[in-house]
Amino acid sequence: MKTEEKLSKHINPAKLLELFERQIVLGEELLLLLGEEKTALIEMDMQALLSLSQKKEHQLLRLKNLDGALQEESRRLWPDSNEKVIRLAALTPFVSEAENDRLASYRDRLAELRKNIDEKNLFNKQFAEDTGKFLNDAIQLISNAVAERPIYSTKGTHKQLASRANLLSREV
Repeated sequence: MKTEEKLSKHINPAKLLELFERQIVLGEELLLLLGEEKTALIEMDMQALLSLSQKKEHQLLRLKNLDGALQEESRRLWPDSNEKVIRLAALTPFVSEAENDRLASYRDRLAELRKNIDEKNLFNKQFAEDTGKFLNDAIQLISNAVAERPIYSTKGTHKQLASRANLLSREV
């Protein structure tokens, strides 16, 4: 009864569970964005990457705001806590058994989502870094090959080379 009294005074468990459901939905949306980002990276579609970058920032901001709301609701439930961040497991004494089962399933789903998000984000980061290194190596090889070719004849006069590589586009 003491837990129920505390529960009715401090928090609406339905609101807390709704916040967790929204966090799961936002996490799943972020996971989809990371899948789209992987496709855009492979296709080297810069327009799509720029658009996805903005969408990811917006999604992360929404998740951050939702995390703040969850912490605020948790603080209402457990105002005496000295913890900087209240964990889901700490909330179990304050909810009913049925809600406890839902809370456990949300915790498991959120942990799975975080793992998948981290994996996809790491893959995308490594792919982008590897592609950047590959392009830098290719530019370096081309630059070195051009630099090794003399552009002056043995007489010291400037030689016109028709096959000389142009690293800058002349269309600009």
